[in-house]
Amino acid sequence: MLQGDNRRAEILDSPSNVPESDPLSEKETFRFASQKNEHKRREKVLDFFNFIILITAGFVSLLFLLVLICISVHFMAPVEYHWLSDAQLKTLITILSSGIVSMLASTFLNNYFRKV
Repeated sequence: MLQGDNRRAEILDSPSNVPESDPLSEKETFRFASQKNEHKRREKVLDFFNFIILITAGFVSLLFLLVLICISVHFMAPVEYHWLSDAQLKTLITILSSGIVSMLASTFLNNYFRKV
């Protein structure tokens, strides 16, 4: 009697007797595929925003560099070659100094909040 019960358990546990279309495994497969696709969509959106941020940071850095070069050349050139009026020069210096101050403030705050 005991041997027959073991044989019956072996028959039920064998993979050949498990139905091919198990609803639970299909649900798990679909759930896993759904999670994988959701992850891919989120990564695409994050990659796009990362690309936009990099382009914006590059543009701002290039603009900052151009302002710095214009001011430097204006001050190094002889007086006859100065092309910026006093108002334009004052505006460019204000932009440059505000950029430097904001960069220093953001660096300080990043370091401060990393420690906290």
